[in-house]
Amino acid sequence: MKIAVALLTCDRYDYTERVLRALHARNNLDGMALVYADDNSVDQRIHDITRQYGFEPGFLNTGKRLGCSPMTDALWQAAKEMVGDDGAIISVQNDFECIRELPWGLIEDALKRPEVVCVKLWDAPRKGGRIGPVTPLLRRAKWNDDESYSEPVETARTGWGFGPIAMKAETACRIALRATREKGVMKQSVRLNGIVVRPKQVAFRHIGVTKTPRGIYRSRNRYSAA
Repeated sequence: MKIAVALLTCDRYDYTERVLRALHARNNLDGMALVYADDNSVDQRIHDITRQYGFEPGFLNTGKRLGCSPMTDALWQAAKEMVGDDGAIISVQNDFECIRELPWGLIEDALKRPEVVCVKLWDAPRKGGRIGPVTPLLRRAKWNDDESYSEPVETARTGWGFGPIAMKAETACRIALRATREKGVMKQSVRLNGIVVRPKQVAFRHIGVTKTPRGIYRSRNRYSAA
């Protein structure tokens, strides 16, 4: 299975450098497609550091900031061109730090199963607060242990938001495009009614602001608070 690691950036140079350093320190990314999309960063060092770590530009927005949904759509489309419909996309934002080697065997196993739509590689803290508001779609999720995988996981029929995930490229682009048009990647992901797999030992932690500012889907600047 061909794999693309797709990184979304928008300023916050210190976060971006930290995310890239940790990702490369804990994983062997040789032979994988590395691509990034940038939403009109003011700090041009963003492009220097991403390219220094081997990421190629897939989409560079130099106009009014578009926000997460349109940028994610463009990023995943660029990644799919590199790996094809049957390839996989590991999607990362520049405020999620890799804290373990990615579960490559789990990702490949899970994405071969027709009932699985994605592997969720992060989770909000279970104690002492959470990352932003938890939507009703996530609150209703019932996670169940599943011992049929190579490492301990939980599974549920739920959405996954914008955190790090692994998906089949064709599925990722279909979801992102519909979410861009209809304003809601969470709702679109739930409509697939497929299984989300989450390793009990998550691979990423959020290092950005605790609560995402309003305007995540369009041109308001969600990044300025960090």
